[in-house]
Amino acid sequence: MTQYADALAEGLAAEEAATLGDCTFVGDLEVSPVVGERYLVDCVWGRVCDCASQRETWLPVTGPRHEDSEVIKFKWWHQHYDLRFLQPALYDHLVVRTSHALYAVLVDESVPAPRETSRRVLRCLRSQLDFPGDASFAQALERAYAGACLRPCRVCPHRGLPLGSAPVVGGVVECPGHGLRWDVATGRLSPRGATP
Repeated sequence: MTQYADALAEGLAAEEAATLGDCTFVGDLEVSPVVGERYLVDCVWGRVCDCASQRETWLPVTGPRHEDSEVIKFKWWHQHYDLRFLQPALYDHLVVRTSHALYAVLVDESVPAPRETSRRVLRCLRSQLDFPGDASFAQALERAYAGACLRPCRVCPHRGLPLGSAPVVGGVVECPGHGLRWDVATGRLSPRGATP
């Protein structure tokens, strides 16, 4: 087993040993989670792999399972990692080394096993990251959602990802899944490059 898979297993085992007690579900937050604090986080059972090995473990995700074939031509069912709760070894592998633009957990819909989420106690390890500004599909999504409005409960109208715990910067909240930016005062799309 690789070094990052070992570190991931140890990190999740330590967090899962915590009691649910006073933990708040991260999806219920109206402010960003505090780095270092523990929260209940939706996780899916998924495969972590690199060139040397594979292992299955619980992976923190945000938002519903979906596919994006109509606008960005991504036809595979997936959920997005909640990078704030991703263990350092896997974060390093996905974000730092590979600069993966979607940060998504692919879901094999042909497998009959249930793909339900399970809430796990995890420590918030980092603040919300900015979405990669050079994502090739960002302009196509902005055109498709130019007339859309942010839902009152701060849920992205594209795929329903919760934005309540995403930071508001300059009056704008950014969807961690696909990078759409919303003006929280007006509910309107705030295209990249636009000044708030």
